[in-house]
Amino acid sequence: MKRIFPLLLLCVMLCGCAGGSKQKDPLKNLSEITFSTDGLVCVLTIHDGGCTFGFQEPKTLKELTVAYDGKEMTARYGKIETKVPDSFLGRILPVYRLIKAFKDNPPEQSEGNIRRIAIDEREFLLYYDAESDRITRLEVKGADGAYSYDVLSYIEHDNTKSAGSDLYP
Repeated sequence: MKRIFPLLLLCVMLCGCAGGSKQKDPLKNLSEITFSTDGLVCVLTIHDGGCTFGFQEPKTLKELTVAYDGKEMTARYGKIETKVPDSFLGRILPVYRLIKAFKDNPPEQSEGNIRRIAIDEREFLLYYDAESDRITRLEVKGADGAYSYDVLSYIEHDNTKSAGSDLYP
């Protein structure tokens, strides 16, 4: 029995190491992300087939929500509701497209903390800090320009994990 225990322990340790260094997919269970860009602080809530954008800053936009079903966009401000073109969320909508791209496609390249995907002449970049286990920054580069977003916090589907800043609990 004394000889078997060390062998079993060695087998368990080797099995644990044999899995390799499979990278975690930080967007797999994402349901909500709070990010900032150019003075805007936005909350993106992802649901089946689309998303909803809300705004925390500037305070004048706090009552504005924009729902996107993958085809049409509807803006609501108080009791006013109207259909709006995609250009209404010019710098903001690429965040949803970036998250959708990473959920639908495995990253083509992963260099340390940067994950990349290229789709339709756009490059999507996700900066992920494995040590703190959080997404820190998002970038979209394309013919229409380059946009960057600082990730303040995010919540996964199972609601057991929240990462990031406690500025907006």
